[in-house]
Amino acid sequence: MRTLAILTLILLLIGCGVNEPAASQPTTIPTAIATVAATPTTAPTHTPLPTSTPAPTATAQIQPIPTEQLAELAATSIAALPPTATPDASGATGFGGIDAVEVRPLTGPGAGLAMAFSSGFRTYEPEQQHYVAIYSHDGLVWRELSRIELENADYIDPASVQQVQISADRVWLTVTSGTGAHGGCFDLLSFDGQQLKSMLNSCSSAYGAGGVRDIDGDGQSEILLDGTDYYVTCYACGLRVFHTTVMRWDQNTFHQLQLAELPDDTELAQINNQAVALAKANRWREALLLLPKLRSLAQGNQVALTNSGMIEQDGQPFADQASDQGLTPLMPAIFYGDYATALKYLREKPIADLFEVERSQIFGPEVQGFENAMPDYIMKTVTPTLELDSTLAPAHFLQGWALLLKDPADPQGLAEIEKAATLDPQEQLYRKCVDYLKAKS
Repeated sequence: MRTLAILTLILLLIGCGVNEPAASQPTTIPTAIATVAATPTTAPTHTPLPTSTPAPTATAQIQPIPTEQLAELAATSIAALPPTATPDASGATGFGGIDAVEVRPLTGPGAGLAMAFSSGFRTYEPEQQHYVAIYSHDGLVWRELSRIELENADYIDPASVQQVQISADRVWLTVTSGTGAHGGCFDLLSFDGQQLKSMLNSCSSAYGAGGVRDIDGDGQSEILLDGTDYYVTCYACGLRVFHTTVMRWDQNTFHQLQLAELPDDTELAQINNQAVALAKANRWREALLLLPKLRSLAQGNQVALTNSGMIEQDGQPFADQASDQGLTPLMPAIFYGDYATALKYLREKPIADLFEVERSQIFGPEVQGFENAMPDYIMKTVTPTLELDSTLAPAHFLQGWALLLKDPADPQGLAEIEKAATLDPQEQLYRKCVDYLKAKS
């Protein structure tokens, strides 16, 4: 028995020795975050990104990203920027090149993620491209989830990149960039939890090619793309023909909004349809005057409210331009549909000067050198006006005047002015022009 007890004790001691833990190994913790571009050979090798990344759920309690983590991502992203131009013998580099990266935490469906984007003037030698990227942090390193390059952006100001609310199912970002001497582009991006995509891109000959605004008060923002003609004359001359393309997201794609009539015979429909017709006819002054009543009658009617927002979006710039004391009032008044102001200006000029515009500079100093382009702008403006109301004498007069400016021998020009004189025999300007033209021929 004693021998058996001794053997049992020996076996127990052996078992305890087998289960004794070995000396613990130190855990290696990376001291730097993941780099954005190719990593140096001294950097740790990173695990490949997963093929899909689940979007954060709305109910998850996601903690704010620590400031030091955002700083790490910014530093790493800046270090990965492509090289900038080398100074020449005089020390000049032209545009300095992309020289900064901004990092911001995302909110809403992007809570817990961060975006990074480049800023500054890009260079072409060496070639650079602005970008926007989405990152997640796994507790140890930042991982790039998706990136998109902005092909048209020459210059990006950090303040021009914003997260906006279009729909609650994804992250929406806008980038307003500069291109060329004074042009600009607008990019609308979305991130659905897996991929950053370009949803809309539009460029203009002026900075500020687009924006996001709720134009009808329904709580959903529309996308406004600037289609303004900034070169009626020269860019710096200040004369414009305004136009905005309005886009709306329908949870699947964007569609362009159009001014729309209401089908019934209510007072709301009558005011709505009148305002729509006037706006389509470039009679912005009259259309804008109807908006207070239209909005008071709308009472939640989506079509009417959208129409009022679109009319104001394009009409108000014409009103502002017409009131600009720095411009000769003739063309701004015509574009605005304020024919009373246009006629008042023309009445004060010698009749002969109306038909010799290059000598008289009747259009004003801001149009000097571009007089020959004005007849086409006038006809393009008043033709829809006459389609709406063929009895409008000022439109007939302006149509005939423009035809004669293009071709003094065009018989239709005189016929249009005679039509204006017939429709409004009290207007002496029409009769004087008819008498002058007939005497000259």
